[in-house]
Amino acid sequence: MKKAIEFDETYWKKVKFNLLFIISACIIFIVVTKFLLKTPNFNNTDMLNRINDYEKMQKIKVDYANKSRKIFQTIDTIKYDINQVQRIDEVKRRISDYKRLYKDNEFHSSYNFCLIGGNLLNVFLEINLEESTVKKNDTLVQTSLNECKANFKNEH
Repeated sequence: MKKAIEFDETYWKKVKFNLLFIISACIIFIVVTKFLLKTPNFNNTDMLNRINDYEKMQKIKVDYANKSRKIFQTIDTIKYDINQVQRIDEVKRRISDYKRLYKDNEFHSSYNFCLIGGNLLNVFLEINLEESTVKKNDTLVQTSLNECKANFKNEH
């Protein structure tokens, strides 16, 4: 009635080998991770300060990107055919305020975006001013040319 399962000697040798293999693998893993692969021990406050500084810098960059968009829109809305010295001076003042962060932080390379952005805004403003003067001069040349043509036709 009772069925006895008989295990031969090779089965027990395999079980013993597998148990010894698993135990030795665990011991080797523990020794390697604890003693050979040591994790570096360093002061985390410096790393955390750098991360916080980076996050502050990203917020400043987003803020300055929004400021530059507003300045670009202001430059685009200026009607250059009308003499708007006050608005142009206001834009130039805002551009110099834009560059001031770079100077206030002792010309630190992290704030190069202020200098580069301010220079781009200056270039954009100057290009628009030059374009308006070229258009004014073009209209003056066209009217002078038309007057010369009319005078030339009247003489001949």
